[in-house]
Amino acid sequence: MDITYLEDEETVAETVTEALRCVGYNPFHERCAQALLDRVSCGVDPGACYLLDELNNVETNPDNVTGSQVALELMAQDSSARIVIGTGCSIDELPPEVQEAINHGKITYLRKPFRMAELAGMYD
Repeated sequence: MDITYLEDEETVAETVTEALRCVGYNPFHERCAQALLDRVSCGVDPGACYLLDELNNVETNPDNVTGSQVALELMAQDSSARIVIGTGCSIDELPPEVQEAINHGKITYLRKPFRMAELAGMYD
């Protein structure tokens, strides 16, 4: 299964990308939220899978576009998109719209650090 993984911290991205491969995914790593939004602005593959970091590090996220903003945009483009917010932030630190989507099962939430079993089952 193809998965787009948004992560701005390179060492984390390398580790998680390898873990995603180990559990059977074909990951495409994107470091910049705006680049991901630009790429999908031409159209989202129906039911596409995304694992999004919150991107709250100003030094590595100069566009200041968060994973939550990307998630909301992806949901607006394709209600069948399979979105996971994977972050070190607690749910309470995420925007209210994202918290609501998590509570209604439209977005899945995983807390870092990830466990292999969580990664393997995040789209079940």
